[in-house]
This record gives sequence, C-alpha cells and structure tokens, in this order.
Amino acid sequence: SEGMLTSSTGAMPRLVKSHRPHVTSSVVSLPPPPPNDSSRPPLPSADEGSTTNAGGSKPTAAGGWLGRLLATLRLSPEAVALAVAMLIAGALYDMFKGQSDLVKNKLLEYCYVSLEIRSHQPEFTMAMRWLSEQDATKRSRHITPRHPQFCYARRGHDEDGDDDDDDDDLLDSTTAAAAARGEQQYVPSSRMARAFIPGYGVHKVTFRGHTLWITREIDRHAAKDSAIDRFTGEPREVLNVMSFSLSREIIEAWYLEIKRLAAAERSVTTAVFMPDGSHWAQLCSKPKRPLDTLVLPLETAQLPEDVRRFFGMRDTYRQRGLPWRRGYLFTGLPGTGKSSLILAMASHANAKGVYMLSAASSKNLDDEKLLKLVNTVPPRSLLVIEDIDTGPFSRILKPSSDDLKPPGRKASSATSASSSSSDKTTSNNECQVTLSGLLNSLDGVAASEGRVLIMTSNSPACDLPAALVRPGRVDKIVSFGCMTAPECTLLLAKYGAPSDVSERFGTLLDGRVSAADVQGAVMLGEFNFERSSPAAGATTTLVRSPVEQQLQQLVVRKRT
Repeated sequence: SEGMLTSSTGAMPRLVKSHRPHVTSSVVSLPPPPPNDSSRPPLPSADEGSTTNAGGSKPTAAGGWLGRLLATLRLSPEAVALAVAMLIAGALYDMFKGQSDLVKNKLLEYCYVSLEIRSHQPEFTMAMRWLSEQDATKRSRHITPRHPQFCYARRGHDEDGDDDDDDDDLLDSTTAAAAARGEQQYVPSSRMARAFIPGYGVHKVTFRGHTLWITREIDRHAAKDSAIDRFTGEPREVLNVMSFSLSREIIEAWYLEIKRLAAAERSVTTAVFMPDGSHWAQLCSKPKRPLDTLVLPLETAQLPEDVRRFFGMRDTYRQRGLPWRRGYLFTGLPGTGKSSLILAMASHANAKGVYMLSAASSKNLDDEKLLKLVNTVPPRSLLVIEDIDTGPFSRILKPSSDDLKPPGRKASSATSASSSSSDKTTSNNECQVTLSGLLNSLDGVAASEGRVLIMTSNSPACDLPAALVRPGRVDKIVSFGCMTAPECTLLLAKYGAPSDVSERFGTLLDGRVSAADVQGAVMLGEFNFERSSPAAGATTTLVRSPVEQQLQQLVVRKRT
C-alpha cells in the first residue's frame, strides 16, 4: 500500500512506497540527525581519492598517494603526461645527437657511393687535371693557382693560337714588358683558365649525365711524418668523389676515364717518381725521348727494344717458374749518356714510370722502408738506383778503414766518444740500409716482379760486391765511354752541322770527349753553324761559325 510522506517543514507531500503493507498511518516523522561525535573520523572527500572505483573496490595505496600529490601541487594528470613526454623526447634527442655521425654514415653508405684518392697516388694528379678542365669548376669561386704538377703535356694549339702548354705564363715577354710600363694588356681567357685549379671544398660536376660531388680537402689521416709533401711543401690532400646512386657503375666509369686519360698522357710523357717517406710521389713528367736523338754503339742502342720485349713476356717467365725481373748495370764516366738512355728506354717501352733512388731521396731510409718502396713499384716500370758506388749505398758496398782493422786496433773509446756527439745529429738523417736489406729487396723472396732494375755507377763493375752484380740481379753490364769519330760525326750531323764540319771535328775529338761535351759546345754556340763573311782587310778568308768556335775550344781543352 502507499501512504503520504510529509516533511516537518511543510513541503509538498510525495508518494513513497511503504515496506510495511499493514501500516495505515499516513504521516511519518523523520528521525533527528545523529549527534556530532568528534571521535568519529570524517569521511574522505572525493578529491582525496577515497571514492570507490567503478567496480566498487577500494582505491590502491599508490593511487591515493598520487592523487594527494597532484592535489597538493595543483597539477592535472594531463600536465604530468606532457612533462613525461618531454623528458622522454629530450633523452631520445640526446641519444641520437651523440650518434649523428653514425646515422649519417649509414645513410650515406646506403644512398651514396664514394671514392677516395690520396695525393700520393698516381691517379690524384690526373683527377685534379680532369676536375680543372670541367666547365662547372672553371666558374668556381674557390680557386688556387695551378701547380706545375697539374699540367698537361703539350698537345698542339688552342683557340687563341698559343701553344697549349700549361707551363706558359699568364704574361708572355711582350705583355710582361707592357705590364711593367703600367699598360693594361689583354690575357686570353683560355690562358687565364689554365692558371687556376679548384680550391678546397665541394665541387659539383656532371659526368655522363650524372652528378658527382668532388671534395678537395687536407688529408687528416696522413701520418705525422708524411703530412707535408716534400716536393711541393704543401699539406697532403685527398679527393672524395661521391655519387648519389645505389650502384658503383658511375664511380667505376669515372675512375676508368681517369685511367684512360693517364694512359693517354703516358703516351707523350714519362712520369718520374721519387720516395716520399715510405711511398712514392710523382716528381714531374718528362717528354718522351726518341731513340733517333741518341748516338750509341749498336749493342747499347738495342737495349730499349730489349726492355719492350721483356714487358710482354710475363706468361713466358711464369710458365717456366722464373721471376719476372730484369737487371742492368750502367758503368762509365759522367756525361756519357747513361741517364739519356734510361729515359729513352722508358719512352720506347711505354713504361708506367721511372722510380728513382738517389742520394737526395735516400735520407732516413732503412731496410723496411726500402723493401716497401721496391715492392710498391708497379709492373712495367723502371727502378733506377743512381750512383750506387758514390751515393748513400756506398757505405755498405765499401767497408770503411776502421772495419778493416783488427778488433784490438780499432778506434779507442775516447776517440769514438768525442766523435759520437758530432755523429749523433746526423745519424738520424743518414741512410740506414744494410747490404743484406738491399739484396733482399732487389731479388729476395718478397721482391716485386715485372719491373726493370737499372743501377748506374761511375766505377767499373769489378769495384762492386760480387753478390750485387751476380746473374739474376744484374743480367747485363753496359759500359759507357768517350765517343768515337763516327759517333761524334753522327751527333754533330744530328745537330745540323755541315758534313765537312762534322767530319773534321769528329776526327779531332775521336776518343777524347763525351756526348755531354759535344752537346754543351753546340748549345753554347746556339746551334748556329752559319759562317759570317770576313771583315774588310782581313788576312784570312775563313771565319768559323759560333759552334765551330766552341768545338775548337773543346779540342784545345782536351789536348791539354
């Protein structure tokens, strides 16, 4: 049954459902509020996290602690989440910042192909020449003056009519004189472009429709003792060639182009290398020496052809189990044509280069460095040891007088102590190669193959150690001496002398002069064989040409 529930304040009555169906009373009074008991703990508010969760369970202790902390700090959960996200993002940024180089290298490894060429490698010179000839680099704003090392050989004439020789100055004799007077002179653009090469930095060029980024920079990984090029005095450099490609085809094609240009350059010049530390560095490029400019005995004149045939006999040597090596010893006085023949041999055989070991290049050289130098000489090249009897190797070829004394008669300790201080400063710069190290580097187990060894000596072969000139190390000994009458006559005829002059002086100079003596006399006479008419009132009708005058003075010197 339903009854009426009326409040004591007189509010509107509301219907309530009675839980006691048999009670008929319609008015029920509300019970009084419970007394205020201070000992009873108050109920926690909703802000303190004391409310029950959706499942009706009690809140956890952690939730209550966090709720009270947020209430105390007056922070909302959204602000805390944002702070945590920023903290995680900062940690990730610091982690990736420390690994930026690694990430960059990995991206470049998968997206780019790069090639490094260092300045001591023979391809560096040709790569710099190729780079300087590109249209994009000719407009570069970062340039340096061209070094003679980065010059092409003479190949004809360019568009302004000048010889295409990179050794030409910006101002020839006429323009230089005018410039000295303060007059403005026109310099052809082609000559001006050849005066500079791209400087340090990144250069963007195009090769066969593909973009290449070539970076020229100082080699930071070079050893401290070889960080400076001893020939140019400049820091060692490195070229980094980079292509945006997943394949190496573009870089390989560019490298083959550089090798092709180097082969074309080698067809008109001969590269000369000298030691720079423990590796070879190109010193210069010499024009090829034709064989018809030499006047040699018939047997000696056949050596260039012998070297050319040797370079093509690699398979023959290997099939017979023989080391592919050849050795010569040139003996004779200075100026008899030893160096000229070496250059002619390299030119005729189209050798990759002439690798020189001389007194100037053998400082701080020991057995280990010598072995490394000899083993890095490429096949089809000439290895030349100049003046082996008087150069830095003479110490090991000829024992000193102190070494020949008995042990008890050697220099006293006082004498040696007094001289040790003076030798201490120079011992580090002297050649430290031993005879055993020299022999092992030339034809030991680890000796290189495919190269021709040429040793020059001013002394006869009998003055050298037998172990050095034995067959296998020296296959042929060639002696150079003074010119005979037919050789002198032929040499003067090559220089343009009339037949009567060449025959007369050939007879007078027979067996007395070297080729350098005759060449020097002709050059002093400026190759002028023209005789001037006698002066009026002269007692003689014969007036010698300038070359004849120099040759006559040479005859007088040799007779006295």
